[in-house]
Amino acid sequence: MKTPNKSKEIYNQADKLADELADRPYSKGEKVENKSIMKKISFEIDENKYEELEDIAIKNKRAKLPLKTISDLLRVAVDDFLRKYKNN
Repeated sequence: MKTPNKSKEIYNQADKLADELADRPYSKGEKVENKSIMKKISFEIDENKYEELEDIAIKNKRAKLPLKTISDLLRVAVDDFLRKYKNN
């Protein structure tokens, strides 16, 4: 059986760790092992376009092709857009 002091000590350590983690800054896109840190975003898209993207992703997954998720498809689209934008 744990003593009340030991339980309180563990609680205090956990609380201190939570405070330290909460004070950490968000990522600034640093690279880790040659991979970019992914940033989760949310946006609105027409339902029909979403369903089209979902169909493509499902077909790719079943065919064991790359771009198996909507996120994969959108990353490629954003990369293409940025490449074209930079060239203008």
